Amino acid sequence: ERIAFGRALHSEDSHSEPETVPVAATVSGIAGELVKIVRIEKKHVEWPHKNKSNISVETLRVNEQGVWTGNGTPIQQLCFAYVDGEPSEWLAVRYYGATSILRPILWDSVGFTNHLTHFPTLTSDYPIDRIDPNHIATLPISRTGGAPHADVCFNPWNPREFAITDNVGRWSIWKTECLSKSKGAWRLRPGPSGQIKESAIAETPNSSNDENGWGAILWVDKPTTLIVVRRRMFVLQDLAHHPCQLASPDLSLKGTSDWILD
Repeated sequence: ERIAFGRALHSEDSHSEPETVPVAATVSGIAGELVKIVRIEKKHVEWPHKNKSNISVETLRVNEQGVWTGNGTPIQQLCFAYVDGEPSEWLAVRYYGATSILRPILWDSVGFTNHLTHFPTLTSDYPIDRIDPNHIATLPISRTGGAPHADVCFNPWNPREFAITDNVGRWSIWKTECLSKSKGAWRLRPGPSGQIKESAIAETPNSSNDENGWGAILWVDKPTTLIVVRRRMFVLQDLAHHPCQLASPDLSLKGTSDWILD
């Protein structure tokens, strides 16, 4: 999850559907505190035989990239939204203390101020770039209960909606809303939320609720069904009306040292 493949906007024409280009988002920096977004292009490479055939391979265009950092702490997860099985331009970045949403834009020429000017020691290594990471909004852990975020995913039916789960089993859904396109102003509107019921958490023989902070979350089957996973169990959440926890299969992990792997 320290590399993700998606798209970047290549047009800001408000009168037509914006074009997109393929990009890769990777973790960079000495401490893994940077997100580097690089354009992907296809190149034809000649096959090393006498038949003069060639193959098409994808490569990174290092002269078309952008760099972003949150609060300077290591990046823990990168995740692009997928719609109908295809990657979109919505990118989630999870790091210590928060999760941020980006929507990268590729400029035909350098046309924005690199936000790394807030980090003077980095500006010499990463000058003004062609890809604007285009920060949309940041969701701090203070708005989700205070515990570190464990996983983030996008709604595959609506890329402007995403879900968060933290390391104590709380989960919440958030929607990005544009307040002013001309000013680039966005906000995060909270949606359904909940927490895995304590009675559903399987215990080990030697510890209580020792889940080591890992968790996962994703939409399944339809827009109103969410699955929240912890080390020794998972639950289905029905979002159709008031969120409720559905009956979930028993994995028979209670009282054992086994757990669900990443």
